[in-house]
This record gives sequence, C-alpha cells and structure tokens, in this order.
Amino acid sequence: MNSQNRDFDKEAATWDENPGRVKMANNVANTILDAISLKNTMKVLDFGCGTGLLTLRLQPFVASITAVDSSAGMLEVLNRKIESQNITNITTEHLDIAPFYLVSNQRSKKQVINLKRYQCNPIIIPLIALTGLQ
Repeated sequence: MNSQNRDFDKEAATWDENPGRVKMANNVANTILDAISLKNTMKVLDFGCGTGLLTLRLQPFVASITAVDSSAGMLEVLNRKIESQNITNITTEHLDIAPFYLVSNQRSKKQVINLKRYQCNPIIIPLIALTGLQ
C-alpha cells in the first residue's frame, strides 16, 4: 500500500461511529429500495461493502448477498455483525477490487464486471443511472 492510500483496516473498528457514513448508507439503501423492486429470489453483489452498512439494510429483501471488499479489517467488522445477528444469507469475500473497472454505456446499459462469477443480479447499472455517475 502506498502512502496516499487510506488504511481501511485501521479505520474499520470505528467506521460506523461516523453518523455521516451511516446516514449516507441509509440514504443509498432507501434510494435502491424506492427505485428497484428487490425480490427474495435475487442474489446481489455488494462490491466494496466495507462494514456492511448497506449490505445489512438490503439483506432482508433478497435471497443472498455476496459482500466483497479489499479491506480485511472491514470484512472482520461485517463478519462480527453477521455472526451476532445470526444472518445466514450474507457471505463475505476478501478481494483486491482495485483492478476492477465498471464500464457503463448509456445507450446499451452494458457493464464489464465478472458478475457471472458471483451469480448475482446486475443492479449496478440502474444505480449508476440513479446517481448520475455515467
């Protein structure tokens, strides 16, 4: 890790103590729930899940969530939450997400990401449209 990168492993233990982060995750969850009809048959990928603030909000509405992050510390926090709440439909995976790129084309709404590996529903593109990150 170079000196310009944040050390998310060190920040993980206190990450959720920032009310702004919790509020943002709740706002994102509410936007998703308002815009996308999540179904209990869906398998979802939370790419860059951190401590699971968003993951845990969406978990009751879908069949399963694969929560991926490059920070082992963030995943440790999420795994403790999963265990303490006896949640069975979230799995975590430690993965260096830096080399992944999400490509969105406004006309075709295609994406370049290996979603097939995770066997999940591609809800990323509608979210990009909602957030204006095209």
